[in-house]
Amino acid sequence: APGHVLMLGDAPGDRDAAKANDALFYPINPDKEAQSWADFGENMDAFLNGTYAGEKESKNIAYFETLLPKEPAWEVIK
Repeated sequence: APGHVLMLGDAPGDRDAAKANDALFYPINPDKEAQSWADFGENMDAFLNGTYAGEKESKNIAYFETLLPKEPAWEVIK
């Protein structure tokens, strides 16, 4: 059921796939992977007790998005 699946990911495509499939998303933040995993237990507890959806997920995603580079580090062929 929607809101009963939690997807973990480290890329915008993972976030988009979660949303396209009515899943919640927990980001593994770039350059902050260890902290993301350290915080996962608290977030998993929130997911299991039904309080992850909404503000907690939105805050995690907003922070994730601030860490993403504006341009990829590799050359893009256009």
